[in-house]
Amino acid sequence: MNSGIFRKSLCHRSSLFALNGRESSFRLNNIICGDALHILKQLPDKSIDLVVTDPPYGDNIAYGTHNRTIMGNEHPLVALAVMAECYRTLKANTTAYMFCGSRHLGFLRSFFQNYTKYAIRDVVIWDKVLRGRGHGFRHQYECILVLEKGKPRYRIPGLPNVLRFQRTRAIQHPHEKPVELIQTLIRQSSDERAVVLDPFIGSGTTAHAASRLNRYYVGVERDPTYYRIAITRLQQTAEIPRAA
Repeated sequence: MNSGIFRKSLCHRSSLFALNGRESSFRLNNIICGDALHILKQLPDKSIDLVVTDPPYGDNIAYGTHNRTIMGNEHPLVALAVMAECYRTLKANTTAYMFCGSRHLGFLRSFFQNYTKYAIRDVVIWDKVLRGRGHGFRHQYECILVLEKGKPRYRIPGLPNVLRFQRTRAIQHPHEKPVELIQTLIRQSSDERAVVLDPFIGSGTTAHAASRLNRYYVGVERDPTYYRIAITRLQQTAEIPRAA
């Protein structure tokens, strides 16, 4: 299949989600500006094939030399409430990938094990290659929780649980992830034409990666600034979403 032709058809597709013959107001290849928890409650049950998201870690800090902030970063429960709602939207035998820091890892594992129906498959380590900031020990990795609904299929034989991708320069968003890393997760847990959800889509990396791999995407971003950055980024790469 010619992926360029497929991307073009995706970008101009106006299909609505359908469930039991009833359509919802959600369109494929769309990024919506708003509160993720409120918006996801409008998403049909069992309509999503994969969740890949990098939510606010709940550190309640600013990032980088410019002290940039992220909405919803007050505490980790902001992200956890959204991830709990994602379970309802996922189809049977699917996966959710959630980026997180090591600081809250124990709390996150306890939450998912005790208060949701997710099973935790693994904690994948993203080795960022380059060292970041830190006192005593400089930060070079982040965690990715692998959450399962049912018994999902994994498609890349022998994929290790340490993924080494050089971190990107955080120009557009303080938590921006390498598109190649996101593509690896998407390839591992979905097929072409799958619907990938990112409820904290930031500068649009998940949408960009999904479109390049011939998947549909649905994204939500609360911050109007990052929402506009994501829309502009996708327009510049000819992966044009339908504006909310």
